[in-house]
Amino acid sequence: MEQDKSATRLSISQVCKKLKLSKRSVQRIAKSKGIAQDLEGYIFTNESVRQMRQKTPTTSRNKGRSKEDVLRDLEQGLHESDNGNLIQVFSKEEYKTFEAALIERKHLLDKVAELREWKDSFTRYTNQRNIIEARDKGLINELDIVEVSEVDTVLAKPSLDDSDLQN
Repeated sequence: MEQDKSATRLSISQVCKKLKLSKRSVQRIAKSKGIAQDLEGYIFTNESVRQMRQKTPTTSRNKGRSKEDVLRDLEQGLHESDNGNLIQVFSKEEYKTFEAALIERKHLLDKVAELREWKDSFTRYTNQRNIIEARDKGLINELDIVEVSEVDTVLAKPSLDDSDLQN
């Protein structure tokens, strides 16, 4: 008599009521548990319902990986996203060192810009000092300085016209 009861076929709605799950959830569980199927669908029996009730430890997709190696289902390293972009996933330690390197790089770039500015101002000052010393020694007369300054102003202008050259 017990065998007749377990061999009785149950409808999916009956199984849904027994397990207190939706139809889709019951179908998903039946598929994962390997419940037999025929043309009408899954063959639910009391035994299969009992088997479905038993909770088995689910195996995670991330099994074997440590928690810190996984970020939103991505392992550390370079990954390609759905749209084709490449994504680099770092651990916290790697990110902190990367962030520190970026801060240091910004500081060094600021320092380089400051040194370039200093070099340019030093070069201008040195050139002006050399011109003044040359004039004091009589190596350059005042007309040469005027011509040099006019040429410098003409070259510094963004557009050269014939009228600028005639003046």
